[in-house]
Amino acid sequence: LCTVPESVTAQPPRPSASGWAEIYPTRSAHIHRIRHFEVVEFASMIPQTRSVTSKVILELFLIALFATPGAASAACPSLQARQFDCWLGAWDIQQKILQPDGTWLELPAHNSVTSVMDGCALLERWKGKVKFFWQGMQHVESMEALSVRAYDLKSETWRIHWMSSSTPRFGKPFEGKFEGGRGEFFNTRQGPKGEQLSRITFSDISKRSVHWDLAISNDEGKTWTPVWIMEMRRHGAEPGR
Repeated sequence: LCTVPESVTAQPPRPSASGWAEIYPTRSAHIHRIRHFEVVEFASMIPQTRSVTSKVILELFLIALFATPGAASAACPSLQARQFDCWLGAWDIQQKILQPDGTWLELPAHNSVTSVMDGCALLERWKGKVKFFWQGMQHVESMEALSVRAYDLKSETWRIHWMSSSTPRFGKPFEGKFEGGRGEFFNTRQGPKGEQLSRITFSDISKRSVHWDLAISNDEGKTWTPVWIMEMRRHGAEPGR
């Protein structure tokens, strides 16, 4: 299990007024014991160009995701549910994105990770430059993204939901777990050569740095090809420390 940095144990960082929508005050209304303002908080992070309908859909998605019997409680006591706690905070990211000619394109990005739903889920807001040839991108583009992840006590796995400005919808989540300080999370989709397996890896985890990579496999996981790598360093941390 990772150790939560002292700077984020007392209160996870909140979005700034200049970058994110203003956070609504706590309301007393509960939906299956989930605080409504936290659902509104997540929905308010959708870019302002998104429609009201998108926000409503997102609220319903979060309610369906967390308001199932036994899933939403005032606290999540499982130690496994705290495995991402050291990721809380703001991070500067150096990306490496695989290109069609086999070279790697290096681009900057940053993200901010907060705890929501009484600590039962983590919300990530990501922003940077990308060029994904597998999405048909011909030039470097700006991209914003959101992810939400929570630990399922029944299946003993994490579920990671992701959406971005290039694919503005939640698809099938990545699912997996941590073993030996390394987290691996898998997803499948239909590729041009049949079913393709995708894997997200969190490794080399410390209070100040995290290694993240996305790899794909066309042979049922026998071999893997990394396509997107992110070296995250806690914002403000000195290099080499």
